Amino acid sequence: MRRDARCFQRGPAWSARTAVLVGLVSVMSWAAPASAQPISNTPSLTNNTPPSISGIPQPGATLTEEAGSWSDATSVTLQWESCPNSLGSGCTVIPNSPTAQGSQYTPTTTEIGQWITVVETASDGQGNVGMATADPVGPVTFGTVTATMQWTFYYTPSYTKVLALTANGLSPGMPVVVRCHGEGCPFQVHTSDAPASNRCGQKHRAKCKPPGTLDLAPPFRGRRLLVGTQITVEIRSPGGLGKSYEFTVRAGRGPRVQITCLAPGATGPGSSC
Repeated sequence: MRRDARCFQRGPAWSARTAVLVGLVSVMSWAAPASAQPISNTPSLTNNTPPSISGIPQPGATLTEEAGSWSDATSVTLQWESCPNSLGSGCTVIPNSPTAQGSQYTPTTTEIGQWITVVETASDGQGNVGMATADPVGPVTFGTVTATMQWTFYYTPSYTKVLALTANGLSPGMPVVVRCHGEGCPFQVHTSDAPASNRCGQKHRAKCKPPGTLDLAPPFRGRRLLVGTQITVEIRSPGGLGKSYEFTVRAGRGPRVQITCLAPGATGPGSSC
């Protein structure tokens, strides 16, 4: 009877150990190896910063696209567009405009009143495409020359001499046309381009004129300009509004001065600036 009791008491303990082992085997046989876990490598095409445009929206001036920033993009192209408003709606692609990031575009007179923008299109090479648009700049308008002039005349009751005639604040390469009409003129038309810089030697450094300055007096060679003679100085801006200074010689006093604007491509002055 005692031997049977000991066998009876061992039964539950053995069954528990067996159940634990069975459970472990069951769990281990169900779990997948770590190397079989799926790994996600799907790229995320994201625009971090949109493109922008720098420059002055004027005909003949240069606009530059400041490239936007993208994540997981394998290629980015852009298109320049003109828009009827600042909202960037109803825009049309500008024909033959550059398509590379960081490219430049020069507005024309046909875009006066329009706003200019760029649209970047990015791709991740897997069929995903994203677009980002720059805030439009504009409207495109004619710029006005900001250059100024200084002059000094010697006058008598019968004639006038040009002692000083200087254009200041010119952009490098800006054309300046001087016309002289009347008795005493040493020339009819004299054209000069504003220098990028005025190089002066050591001996003349004290009298060296600042960049953007053009001395227009030498061509007159101190000639006596009789009453009624007219001098016209035209400062032209490619694609923009220029300035015209007209000096009319008078008897016994300084010349009468009239400052007007020059429309793009105009052959003579227009309305007052």
